[in-house]
Amino acid sequence: MEIYDRLKEEICRGVLASGEKIYSENELMQMFLVSRQTVRQAVSRLEAEGLVVRRRGSGTYVSEKGGQDGPAVRSRQIAVVTTYIDEYIFPKIIKSIEETVSEKDYTLQVAFTHNSVEMERRILRKLSDENIVSGLIIESTKSALPNPNTGLYRELMAKGIPVLFLNSYYPDLQAPHVSMDDRQAGRAAAQFLIRKGHKKIGAVFKADDGQGHLRYQGYMEAL
Repeated sequence: MEIYDRLKEEICRGVLASGEKIYSENELMQMFLVSRQTVRQAVSRLEAEGLVVRRRGSGTYVSEKGGQDGPAVRSRQIAVVTTYIDEYIFPKIIKSIEETVSEKDYTLQVAFTHNSVEMERRILRKLSDENIVSGLIIESTKSALPNPNTGLYRELMAKGIPVLFLNSYYPDLQAPHVSMDDRQAGRAAAQFLIRKGHKKIGAVFKADDGQGHLRYQGYMEAL
């Protein structure tokens, strides 16, 4: 936000004139002592507001429109929303997403719901109101329960923003998802112990997400 505010102020005051090339990524990294990813996120926000335009192989320039007519092109920013950040798989997942999108000159906007439908609603409302992302990768919140936020997902998709679910999904939403076969996972875990000769096999599953329900089904089928 500091980078964004500084550049926006200089553009509005005319310090950076229409058509003028703004600071390079390396210059901004040195000025603010931040990573390249942080710089790209700030510039993507300015681009989404129509204040700057990127020219591949040349740099980023102050827009001729000066932001008066709204964004000239869709932002090259993808929102990634997971339930947590400090848990086993999430840092690696986010790192892999960042590596993939960076190859195509996109940046990430990362947020976390802490598995709360209220936090999920706030994030979705902000994304819809600001309208600055070109796609959303999100992990569903309490996916085994009826979700009050499906209307916001449909609102984003109606705006042409593709939504892709991670790890689980909401069955009543027509959106793609990337997830493992949780039913087979539960079955395979139980079968492993059965092959070892065990007869009394207990299991603990989460009741509020879809993965837990599917793993329970597989477990019961194996028994």
